[in-house]
Amino acid sequence: MMKLSDLNKIDIKDLQKIDFAKIQENLLQKPLLLIKTLLIVISLLVTIKVMANSLAQVSQIKNKIADAEKKLSSIKEKEDATKELKIFLDSRKPGLSADTIVDNIADFAAARNIQILSFTPAKEVNKTVYTLTSLNLNVSAVDYKTMIQFIHDIESAPYALKVVHWTGLMGADTASSTAAEKSDNQSRPIIAQIEINSVNYIK
Repeated sequence: MMKLSDLNKIDIKDLQKIDFAKIQENLLQKPLLLIKTLLIVISLLVTIKVMANSLAQVSQIKNKIADAEKKLSSIKEKEDATKELKIFLDSRKPGLSADTIVDNIADFAAARNIQILSFTPAKEVNKTVYTLTSLNLNVSAVDYKTMIQFIHDIESAPYALKVVHWTGLMGADTASSTAAEKSDNQSRPIIAQIEINSVNYIK
């Protein structure tokens, strides 16, 4: 059977040398030969058509395989990214909501004998992958060291808490304070304004 690649080897110049008039005359004189020739031509045309369709089908199948491989690659990449995200989220401390952050900060304050003078209601900002809770409060501590310990307690807690900003003001001097007492700022009361954030990632 002739292959499609064999057709590419046919030279047009060779076809031009063929005496088709003589071939037609011989075929008309021999009906049986004419029938056989027609059958060969028809068979050749059918073969070419079948092979062309086969090549088209092979090309379509290869394209489908390539598309499937891309999809499988995308699925694997998505699975790997999902696993990586889960590992990251599992390693994060849990955040506190607006309903729980005040109570937890109050517990830390009580443990250090910190007095909460005032605070603004906690606010929540919802993002695509996380919720940000913020709290502002004014507190009073017996001295600078205690205030620092209070801030450390907040940031080392088993929750996603962060003191993003704080400012402190030492207590006023009294008329009877000695020079030594005035120079020892760390032993004086301190009032501070503190801003605390908590991030809760959405799983």
